[in-house]
Amino acid sequence: MTKLKGFISYAHKDEPYFELIREGFRTHGKNSKLIESDLWHDGKISAGALWHETILDQVQGCDFAIFLVSANFLSSEYIEEHEFRNFLKRQEEEGFLFFPILVSPCNFKQWEELAARQFFKPSGEAYGCPEARENFTFSHLVSYNLRTGDPFPNPYREQYFVDVLVKVEATLQEYQVKKEQKRKFPTSPYFRIIPIQEIQPVDFLGPRSLPNHGFRDFYLERPYLDDHLARNFQQKQPTLVTGKPLAGKTRSI
Repeated sequence: MTKLKGFISYAHKDEPYFELIREGFRTHGKNSKLIESDLWHDGKISAGALWHETILDQVQGCDFAIFLVSANFLSSEYIEEHEFRNFLKRQEEEGFLFFPILVSPCNFKQWEELAARQFFKPSGEAYGCPEARENFTFSHLVSYNLRTGDPFPNPYREQYFVDVLVKVEATLQEYQVKKEQKRKFPTSPYFRIIPIQEIQPVDFLGPRSLPNHGFRDFYLERPYLDDHLARNFQQKQPTLVTGKPLAGKTRSI
């Protein structure tokens, strides 16, 4: 199975947090069978490439997105117009999934469509920050060595990455299952004009009838008809079902 590709959306002013989260995904998601652990970001744009067009291509081509939400994120017109709005459109049209992570304290309710989505926003008590039980953000797990500028190791931060990945993978897995079921068994009918030569005729004669017709396929028992129709529906093959009254055609469909 092809792994799902992720896009990470962040404000450049939050690059220190971005680097930690990107590395956390890459390290803890390395053995994932569902997603590619190396999330796409604008730092991967090749020299000389059209950066805006490349970002839009990735926005349209990725399988899921991670939002690193902060005051800097919310104040970025580019993120709102070209990334968030396009992801929101994909979600409305095709059920695309994005996962907001609260990186630092901010009033994310100013983006109503974003605030309506479930954030990964656990209690600080689970990560050694009982004082930030209700207002916990990723920034509570990060402190820096003032001499070297490097972040101090924090085992709670590693657990945070594990928990994020578990949530993301579980949601994506559930979405994939529903998507596959919907592909196999459409839940709503659609209508279009079909040329007669595209229609595959199927005649259901009933349990005790004898074949006496010019159709391509016929069935004497409903289970065989059910299997045939299931294959045709999966292949989106237009099908005409005929047969005796009360033979069970409607029940099969």
